[in-house]
Amino acid sequence: MTSRTSPGDAGNGPALSESNTWSCGGWVLFSFGLFVSVVLEFFLAVYLTLGYSSTCNEAPNPSDVAAGQQAVLLATLALAAPWALAVALVRPKTPIVVAAVVCLGPFLLFALSRLGPDSWVGSFCF
Repeated sequence: MTSRTSPGDAGNGPALSESNTWSCGGWVLFSFGLFVSVVLEFFLAVYLTLGYSSTCNEAPNPSDVAAGQQAVLLATLALAAPWALAVALVRPKTPIVVAAVVCLGPFLLFALSRLGPDSWVGSFCF
């Protein structure tokens, strides 16, 4: 097997890794992480919606709106942190970036939809 070296690398070892592919176990762990992330995002979105929204079409309390927006911001940062770490540490990066965009996209849209105070008005009446 030959190794590819860069022109300035006079025999100091391979400049490029021999294999940029994952093993079967790597794909299994990647798939499991993707599944856990999607399930966690779904439950966080439901919890944040039900936990901080007003009920019966009442005007939301400004402190509740602020607390809900802070919770959404913290949840977004907490969900994005493992993906950012994976992009920084794992090669190849393309599957990680694509999975992060696909996985975090719906939650980011949820977070953007919760910017205004009117989005915290719920219609549930118990």
